[in-house]
Amino acid sequence: MSLLLVLWPRLAIAAVSMSVALYQGTLLTLDGQRLMKSPRPKPFHMRWLVPTVCKDKVYRWRIISWLSLVAICVVWPGSLWEVALFAALPWFRTMVKAPVLTDAPAFLVSLAGPRIPGLAALPVAVVGAAISERVPVWMGLFSLRWDMAFVGLCAVAIAWKFAKSADREGTPALSTGMRRAGRWTDVRALLLPWGAGLAALLCPDWTLQEAMIVVVAYGQLLAAFDTSRLYMWASPVVLPKALTVIPARWRPIAVLVTWFNPYAQAPGGVLC
Repeated sequence: MSLLLVLWPRLAIAAVSMSVALYQGTLLTLDGQRLMKSPRPKPFHMRWLVPTVCKDKVYRWRIISWLSLVAICVVWPGSLWEVALFAALPWFRTMVKAPVLTDAPAFLVSLAGPRIPGLAALPVAVVGAAISERVPVWMGLFSLRWDMAFVGLCAVAIAWKFAKSADREGTPALSTGMRRAGRWTDVRALLLPWGAGLAALLCPDWTLQEAMIVVVAYGQLLAAFDTSRLYMWASPVVLPKALTVIPARWRPIAVLVTWFNPYAQAPGGVLC
């Protein structure tokens, strides 16, 4: 009974946020189309586990992505207000609206996997690497479990070498990053989607590990076109910092401000 009392508010937050996001409908992104191809273009060929299970069945993708989002809210290590703020971010709503992606299960494994003690966590690192090549890096950053990161990166290297892939689509990563260079001064795209999470900028107490998480999260923009879908992987660090600055009586307003943040959307009406 005590466990249920702890879990139900988190489950309710996830359900409400997902229901509101789904009211606007779902979409299939370009990355989602690539993931459903066979063979998949590089680097999507390394993210083989979920596409192998789901294939081109969208309902399977929905089940895995949406259950992963609920599970993230359940295992989130912080307070209930952090969960509410996380569920209000455009990252969460993007994963609800675009379930044919590996981001939600990858985030879940990155966050929860390192909690498994000892050597039992190493197989989880291999599973995470099969979901997304980014998971081992985030496991290491979130928990400093470098044994998991090493094993996971070995699995990534094997997948890169032996997994079947089609020719790479689009622009090479370096050229892509150079083309994005002009957006490093775009405050609207790089900062404002955080909503009330921007209060973290006012927190003076940052550890080296926390700063590295933010740097790596934003560093992903050098190799991809997405914005908040990438840098909001730093939310397990940013949101607790923001809530240390926001007074308790203002936290409900902070959640509403983040949810109704007009800057959470790109000019075309798509979540950043």
